[in-house]
Amino acid sequence: MLPWSVWLFIAAGFIFCVYRIVSKARVIHQGTKFDADVIHLISKTNQSSRISPMENLQDRLADAENLRAESEYEKALSEYDSLLGKVTITNHPEEFARIMTGRAASYHMMGAQREEIDKLLKGEDAYGRALQVYTAEDYPTRHVQALYGLGNLYLDLSNLRTGKEDLLKAAEHFFGGTRVMTLDRDPEQYAAFMLQLARTYKELAQWEDAPEALSRAAQACGEAVKVYRKDISPVQYAVTMNEYGEVLLEYYGLDGKKDYLVKSANAFRESLKTLDREKHPDEFKRAMANFEEVKRLYEGEKQTKESDEDEVKS
Repeated sequence: MLPWSVWLFIAAGFIFCVYRIVSKARVIHQGTKFDADVIHLISKTNQSSRISPMENLQDRLADAENLRAESEYEKALSEYDSLLGKVTITNHPEEFARIMTGRAASYHMMGAQREEIDKLLKGEDAYGRALQVYTAEDYPTRHVQALYGLGNLYLDLSNLRTGKEDLLKAAEHFFGGTRVMTLDRDPEQYAAFMLQLARTYKELAQWEDAPEALSRAAQACGEAVKVYRKDISPVQYAVTMNEYGEVLLEYYGLDGKKDYLVKSANAFRESLKTLDREKHPDEFKRAMANFEEVKRLYEGEKQTKESDEDEVKS
């Protein structure tokens, strides 16, 4: 039988071996946990670096557009301009065009509200750069939206400087929109362009062959009401009828034919019957002012006729 000292030595060795095994297992576990944490952190970092730039760009674009929607045009422009150092027509063409469209709309609104031609000209340039990307073939909807904005910008420019050239450019862009968004393809956009064409041609009557310009304005109103029917789009129908009445008033101013006065009165009356005074006060006020003008002119016609009859009797 072994002496007790030998058994004590064996027990101490066994305890030492167990301690080493447990300690090594703990180190391995801690190392594995540490490695897993590092791998997770690296994975998150890689994922963030992979998706962050575009997500950040889209977020900043959305922020700029929200600022523009809130009429914070200068802040929106500052945000748009800060992106142009990173976004070019080459590396991000769609985002570039989106930035340019936002800049154009911001400059347009600022220029129109403040009556500043230089702002409108900056908007014109930005729309033109957006259209380098938004071609009719690749981006038909965005293309016509830019044409519509640019046409309206030229209308505003025509009010601030000699109008003829700007009005011709407005007509060109509105007509261009109708060639892409035809009556069959997109009736709503077609009608919107036609209504703006009517307004443009009515203004052009001051500068060009008036009967021809007014004839085109009347035709454009007729095209618009093919879509803006009273039972489907009552407000737009009323706006178009008011526009048509104004065209007829311009005709009356050219040759004084009473027939145009009667037709314009009917158009304004139709507009007033359709509009709700409370819901659309501005449109109602405009139609009412036009109707009152027709009544004034009609009274003048009546008095002139009575005066002529008195002279004949005398």
